[in-house]
Amino acid sequence: MKAVVIDRFGDSSVLNLTEIPKPNLSSDGVLVKVCYTSVNPIELLQRSGKFKFPVGNSFPRILGSDFSGVVSEVGDKVKGFRPGDKVLGMRSTVEGGAYAEYVSAKPGQLSLIPNNFSFAEAAGLPLVTLTTWQAILGQANFKTGQKVLVNGASGGVGVYAVQLIKALGGHVTATCSYRNEHLVKSLGADVVLDYTKVSIVDLGKKFDVFYDVFGNYSLGKVEHLLTDKGTYCSTIPSVKNFLTHGLSFFSRKKGKVVVVRPNAQQLGRIVTMCEEGQIKPIIDSTFDLSEMPQAHERIRTKRAKGKVVIKVADI
Repeated sequence: MKAVVIDRFGDSSVLNLTEIPKPNLSSDGVLVKVCYTSVNPIELLQRSGKFKFPVGNSFPRILGSDFSGVVSEVGDKVKGFRPGDKVLGMRSTVEGGAYAEYVSAKPGQLSLIPNNFSFAEAAGLPLVTLTTWQAILGQANFKTGQKVLVNGASGGVGVYAVQLIKALGGHVTATCSYRNEHLVKSLGADVVLDYTKVSIVDLGKKFDVFYDVFGNYSLGKVEHLLTDKGTYCSTIPSVKNFLTHGLSFFSRKKGKVVVVRPNAQQLGRIVTMCEEGQIKPIIDSTFDLSEMPQAHERIRTKRAKGKVVIKVADI
């Protein structure tokens, strides 16, 4: 099968399209013929060698978590999926493996594709929506009616964060550049702030959750913007953020870091919300598998509006 692999850490030039054997099918696994995958910022960090501790430094390696496609084979112990099912899924960011024509997954990493979504749209869903679900409902203990500031609302995580938080009953203040104000407002944000004109730290407002998708703030910088029991939650798994998380354990205002994990039950609920029209797909651009370096460069600019997806094969 074709796959994009890296044989060393480095810039986007280390991403190489090559032929490798298909993954083996385990008795409790599902083999999926991949139609689309997507690129997430975490994969740029992994490619550059920023997360050697959790993922190791063995090569060759296939990156990628998100995928959509058709079930090719199922193991003897698998229930709930059968060959021909159209699925989307997420392998853990440590496992990777989605930049390929076939991916092996567990049933707990999969869900059926929403009826109103294409393969391309479905491939952009898992990691970003699960990140927000686990950050907002898990780490921040969000309650209906609470006020959430989404910092970086026009990127891959941000465009889905706005929609998901609104669907869960939150009041959303979103930050983005003036170029993306109309898009973010159309997604349901109650207030949209142009960060080039407004100083976020000088806002005279309080929020129950400061959801830092972009990653350019810290609990120390925005603690005064939080309500008495408010939470600052970051998507950036840095040592500094984990330290902040630990040091705030005994404080009323918390610092949290979300490390997203596959969860079929949560993904199934998100799929239902998509089918009900509460979440709509936002695709910035589409590349072929052979264009993975260009896709990584698009993410690196931090100007993508929504998800960058990769066409792997026609199905």
